[in-house]
Amino acid sequence: MSVQTTEDWFELLATGNIISIMCYLPTFARTPNRNGETGLMMAVRRSDIQLVRLLSEFESRVRSRDGQTALTIAIMLSKIEAVEILAEREIDIPTKQGNYPRMVACRYNDTRILRLLLDSKTVYQGANGRTALMICAQLGNLDGARLLVTSEAAKQSDRGFTASMYASFYNHEDIVKLLLPFEEKKQAHGGITSLMIAARQRNKQIVKLLAQQESRLMSYTGNTALMLASEQGYEDIAELLIEFESGQANTEGVTALMFAVRTHCSKLVRALISKEAGMQTRKGITALMVAAQHNNVDFVSLLIPYEARMTDTEGRTALMRGARRGSLEACKLLLELESMILDSAGRSFHDYVQAGKQARDDILQLSGLQHA
Repeated sequence: MSVQTTEDWFELLATGNIISIMCYLPTFARTPNRNGETGLMMAVRRSDIQLVRLLSEFESRVRSRDGQTALTIAIMLSKIEAVEILAEREIDIPTKQGNYPRMVACRYNDTRILRLLLDSKTVYQGANGRTALMICAQLGNLDGARLLVTSEAAKQSDRGFTASMYASFYNHEDIVKLLLPFEEKKQAHGGITSLMIAARQRNKQIVKLLAQQESRLMSYTGNTALMLASEQGYEDIAELLIEFESGQANTEGVTALMFAVRTHCSKLVRALISKEAGMQTRKGITALMVAAQHNNVDFVSLLIPYEARMTDTEGRTALMRGARRGSLEACKLLLELESMILDSAGRSFHDYVQAGKQARDDILQLSGLQHA
């Protein structure tokens, strides 16, 4: 047949007539069809292995209109013979979306094909610096992770995330366990660890797994996994970490107890009091002051024996802070203990009641009763 146009060329390719195809290759090689794919890609889709072998010498390393290569198409369609032919030529070519062939194989959870792509010792990092191992970790592809762990573990994405961090976020315990010898104590940008991620996501079994190895590591703001769990009110997670991380403060001096008293987690607060009561932030704030501000009366009662009459760097008490926020019930508990204390500027509890924008009439009445 005479080949004059692109349509003629693809009709010839469909016949599989190798001799005729070879005659027109110099003219039409790498020409895309109306769908933006080359003859090689079409041959992959049709499982025409003889044609794949021929065209791979002329049309490899080309992307289709939607950004795929012949190899990634073969991977997505599980065309194993085509993958074997194309791997050497296209393993280092990412899709337009930044996914290298190994990553595509991991997304499709095809370990047979992934094995064919392991000959290259190069670790390819695609969009955002992610690796194939990270994709396996995200998707819970344990078999794929086992194949890749020795070559890709400990790599970090553009934001510093490891495969273990992805597995911790998506709660894939077996993969975290696999990666632990390679990636423990790694920190992403901001100082985030796998343990912190697991704590924040409330993935209890992973927290158990990582607590011994990664506890006491801090983010760049000084927060620990215990602080993150306490902030969210995750009592079950925090109780796993108290043994390892209690008694620490972040860069502002805030403790897990100070985070916990903002919640309604009585069990957690009770567990932390013996470890952290009496600690103060850089501004001198105590957990009692925080509890008073939030009018968490139960916690105010628990903390009074440890922190009553303590003052911040400006001489303010928990009573003063509670009064300014209109925390009536907390103020009732603190009134007898702290009402006579003056701050560094000589102001009393009564001054804070008057100045507090949110002070309620009943707080003002309480102030009047004290004067009487």
